[in-house]
Amino acid sequence: NNIKYFRSGKKQIFRLPRHHGNRVQYQFLYFCEPVKGNVWLISTDGIAVWKEQTQTFRRYKDPRVNRLRYTAAFFNGKQTIYLATRDHELIAYNILTSAMHKLPPLPEDIIAGQIRQSSVNGHNYLIIASRTKLYAYDLRRKTYRQWYDAQGARVRGLCPADSLSLLWLATGKGLVKLSASPSGLSYIYLPQSGNRFVNSIIADSSRNIWMSDGSNTIWRRTSSGSIQIFRLPGKNTICHS
Repeated sequence: NNIKYFRSGKKQIFRLPRHHGNRVQYQFLYFCEPVKGNVWLISTDGIAVWKEQTQTFRRYKDPRVNRLRYTAAFFNGKQTIYLATRDHELIAYNILTSAMHKLPPLPEDIIAGQIRQSSVNGHNYLIIASRTKLYAYDLRRKTYRQWYDAQGARVRGLCPADSLSLLWLATGKGLVKLSASPSGLSYIYLPQSGNRFVNSIIADSSRNIWMSDGSNTIWRRTSSGSIQIFRLPGKNTICHS
């Protein structure tokens, strides 16, 4: 029911608004800090912003976007945040100018669960994951193409590696490495027990791939291919970048 904000060795905590029996009834999907000290929180209930300077947490001011039912979001690190809604819409929103642009509707009426951005052969793409499929949206040509079908396995996490035109994909069948080449598909199996599976994945600047399974286990796959396992206290560990 609260968010911890860390910067320059300082920690601040702000509490989330509560409804219905003193409980938070919505799910937060994505966090970003497009302006220093302003944290955006994208949820299934809309958009809220916490401001460090005033210590306030309020719903975002733009009524066009502040109450939509979101399923995924991604900030490109510059000015634009991409927002996917439960109504199959994909929105590009400029945080600095408030300009809003609706992209072509998501194909096959999919519900986007995750969005990332990547560059392949000079083309900038939005990578959009539904529950079982992966799509690439060409930002220049404004077209979609299906990139990967998990054949019924659930897609739980994705992490582009732009410098190598690669995409790491966590699925119910294991860890998948995709490349821009049509034949560039390989599976990597991690040591695990029971029915646990990777549910989140990120990469660091040293090309290490970090994965968590939501039950206090973290894996690191190094650039050489070796795998290390770390056990953490607690439960429901999720990687966020």
